[in-house]
Amino acid sequence: MNPSQPAPEEAPSETATELVAYLDGELDADAHRAVEERLGRDEAYRLEMQHLQKAWDLLECLPRVTVGESFAATTVEMVAVNAEEELQQQKSKWPARRRRQWLLGSGGLLAAAAVGFAAAWLMLPNDNDELAEDLPVLEHLDAYQQIGDIESLRLIYEAGLFPDVPVSEAEEIELEDDETTESN
Repeated sequence: MNPSQPAPEEAPSETATELVAYLDGELDADAHRAVEERLGRDEAYRLEMQHLQKAWDLLECLPRVTVGESFAATTVEMVAVNAEEELQQQKSKWPARRRRQWLLGSGGLLAAAAVGFAAAWLMLPNDNDELAEDLPVLEHLDAYQQIGDIESLRLIYEAGLFPDVPVSEAEEIELEDDETTESN
């Protein structure tokens, strides 16, 4: 223990607590009688009682301070002012809290919308891919509709009117299959 620091206060012993209650008149009749009996037979107990009695007597010598009627009123006013200040502090925080809630809510909605849009874009089929594959046919759709049927188109092709149009292997196989079925 550092000598410059004061010694910590010890909790009063059970004996001291009992004697203080005796001096204050807080004991019931049986406890009061037991303390008086012990005082009569126990020297250390009696000595502790004398020390406490001297302290009590010294307390009686201190001047008594009287408090005016305004003391209670000013104390209540101070409590009311402090409560009002706390309420004002809480109210001043409300707009910021409300703004933060709106921002978080709006941000959450925007994030949910972005996630929903991205999920729909990734999961739903894209019809534009199919249209892009059919683009060469769609560019000449009006002309193809004028031909009428596939047999007329085949005759034009065989006549060599489409010389610069390359025929893929799959189309050649299909044309050959069609010719064999027609001859049968």
